[in-house]
Amino acid sequence: MEPKESILKHLKVKKVMQLATVRDGQPWVCNLHFWADDDGNLYWISTEARRHSQEIKDDPRVAAAIAVQTDEEVPGTPPIGIQVEGDAEIVTGSDMQTKLRSYFDYQNKPEKLYEDILSGENPHKLYRLKPRLYVIFDVQNSPKDPRQEWRVS
Repeated sequence: MEPKESILKHLKVKKVMQLATVRDGQPWVCNLHFWADDDGNLYWISTEARRHSQEIKDDPRVAAAIAVQTDEEVPGTPPIGIQVEGDAEIVTGSDMQTKLRSYFDYQNKPEKLYEDILSGENPHKLYRLKPRLYVIFDVQNSPKDPRQEWRVS
């Protein structure tokens, strides 16, 4: 399986990622619920007051990691992980409502929260990580070359 195909397959079933941001040379990482579209863009909701959101505003370059399979999930098997680097931004415009709906459906979030975000009653914004590079590390399915890259155009 090609790296892009494998990565997109795993992104369609995972729901939590670790997002890394940086300010003044100090890295920060947090856990976020996400949804991935067919192009490998990652979406999540957050308020602009959160540390990661403030750091994205100052420097949109981010990285993320997604644990696909761990020894705790499937004992005795090697781990599978995905890493990504790219740029993050708040989603605006005509695309926002469609992407937000997909995120809410995938994450099974309450409808009231969706409506409150759209109306502006809730301060959450929809964020997108636009990837430049994905790396999948998978000893189980690619034992001779476990590190595979997908450079996103």
